[in-house]
Amino acid sequence: MNRKMSDYFSVGLSIVLFAAIGILVGVLLENIVLWLIIGAAVGVVFGAVIHQYVKKKKSEE
Repeated sequence: MNRKMSDYFSVGLSIVLFAAIGILVGVLLENIVLWLIIGAAVGVVFGAVIHQYVKKKKSEE
């Protein structure tokens, strides 16, 4: 059975990945909390968009 990355990618994973990126940017710019919040927010939006895209694609099949 072939699996795609979208089968494993979830909203939670998106939040974690973007929050980690936000922490790294925060360390570089010396404002960890602000960039953590920004990264998590971007992760929520990105994860929701991907989730809706996958849901729409599966309903078309």
